[in-house]
Amino acid sequence: MAKRKSAGTEPEKPETEAVKGSEVTKMITKSALASILALDRRTKAEQSELAGELGNKIAHAVETYGTNRKALGMIRQLNRMEPEKLADFLDHFDYMLDVSGLEKRAESVQRLPLAEGKGEAEEPEAPVAEPNGKVSRPQFGAREAVG
Repeated sequence: MAKRKSAGTEPEKPETEAVKGSEVTKMITKSALASILALDRRTKAEQSELAGELGNKIAHAVETYGTNRKALGMIRQLNRMEPEKLADFLDHFDYMLDVSGLEKRAESVQRLPLAEGKGEAEEPEAPVAEPNGKVSRPQFGAREAVG
C-alpha cells in the first residue's frame, strides 16, 4: 500500500514565479552616474559665479541709481513670466492695488523731488480710460536712466 501524505507533516515548498525582464529594477551605470555628478559640480560652480556677477550688478544699481532692491527683484520675476501669465498677473495686481488703498497710503508720504534737473516735481497725469474700460496707472517715481 502506498503511504498517504498526512496534512502538515511535510513543509511546503515555496512557489517561485519566473521574473519577467520588465519587472526587474534597473539601476544607473557607474559611468553615467559619475558623468551626472561631474556635470552637477561644474554647473554649481558656474551658477555661483553667475550669481555673484548678478549680485554685483544689482548692488551697483542700488548704490549708483538708488534702485529699490525689492522692486528690482519683482521686476526680474515678472520679466521671466510668459506674456499671458504676465498680463493676467498685472490685471489682478492693478485691481488689488487700487482696491487695497496702498497707492493712497504711499502718496501720503512726504517725498523729495526727483533729480530730473527741474526745481519742482511734476504732478502725475490723471489715469486715462482705455476703450475696454480699463484704467492705465500713472508711473509714479519713474526716473530717467543714468548712463
